[in-house]
Amino acid sequence: MPTCPASTATTLSLLEPAVTAALAVLSVGERLPATGWMGTALVIACLAVLTIPTPTRNSRGRLRNSVDHDSDPPARAARAA
Repeated sequence: MPTCPASTATTLSLLEPAVTAALAVLSVGERLPATGWMGTALVIACLAVLTIPTPTRNSRGRLRNSVDHDSDPPARAARAA
């Protein structure tokens, strides 16, 4: 059985009420008031913000993304020396 990180599982579980409301509207014909749609949109927007990777700082205080891309590792080693 495959596993996923706790942060991914939490994010997906927070999306469950929005999916439930959308499925109720589509499958059963439930009528959602404006506040329900606004709440659904707010949940989706907040989860979108949570899933955007944030820049981090390396040991020299420079900003970098969560994945460090360096096209020329030997030049990086020369700079560090």
